[in-house]
Amino acid sequence: MPADRFRQFLKEPLPWFLAFGLLIFAADALIQGRNADEFKITITAAQIQSMADKWQIQMGRAPALSELDGLVDDYIREEILYREALKLRLDENDTIVRRRLAQKMSFLVDDTMVDENPSLETLKTFYEAHANDYILPERLSFQHIYFRGLDESARQRANDIKARLSAGYSDRDMGDPFISGNLNTNTSVNELTRNFGNEFVESITQFPVSTQWQGPISSVYGYHLILVHNRIASRQLRFEEISQGVLDDFLVQERKRIAEEFYSALKAQYRIQLPEQS
Repeated sequence: MPADRFRQFLKEPLPWFLAFGLLIFAADALIQGRNADEFKITITAAQIQSMADKWQIQMGRAPALSELDGLVDDYIREEILYREALKLRLDENDTIVRRRLAQKMSFLVDDTMVDENPSLETLKTFYEAHANDYILPERLSFQHIYFRGLDESARQRANDIKARLSAGYSDRDMGDPFISGNLNTNTSVNELTRNFGNEFVESITQFPVSTQWQGPISSVYGYHLILVHNRIASRQLRFEEISQGVLDDFLVQERKRIAEEFYSALKAQYRIQLPEQS
């Protein structure tokens, strides 16, 4: 067909009508050929009740009928878009989706494989095996006078004030202000370590309960004079005191153990190929 006649042919409505009809026919055939279940969304009474329950928890009241209809419409919209996204494989190569699915798989293992109600004997055995985790650390009550800086002048200021205190002068307005104040009451050595550092704790735990100022000793902030008012020795906590804590720790360990066993069993089925190192 000559080019000019072909161009004239394309200007006629009939060829376009036929092409459009073929397109509709092909699309219809494609849709009809797909599984009808792909386009079926079933919402159960239990799902609607769950939506209503979540609404009530968040809002503090039951949803009105119109609000419940809106929740159902939102669910349908989300389900349709979710299915279409899967058809387009939008879930592939998406880091957030990968992590979320892996997390849900971990939750599934926790929910179905971990015994949430171990026997008393099991918990006591766990407690005995981890006795060192259930020791109440030493606790101290003390007053301190703070001297900003870790140089020799700060240490010398502390020694000068200590000499004045020993001579009977009051400690009022002595030293520098400290961010958390100058009195610590019934504070564990673990907390003191976090707040002041290891060197401070190693020194203060050697001081006796006394009316005499001790030090100076250094912390991560500077130098301190110390007056220890009370000391509570470290002790082993009895199982009966912390049975709930033992249960919580046991379940955490069980979840980790079962998750690792489950993952190892899955991994054994896969063949892992890594790039060769040069």
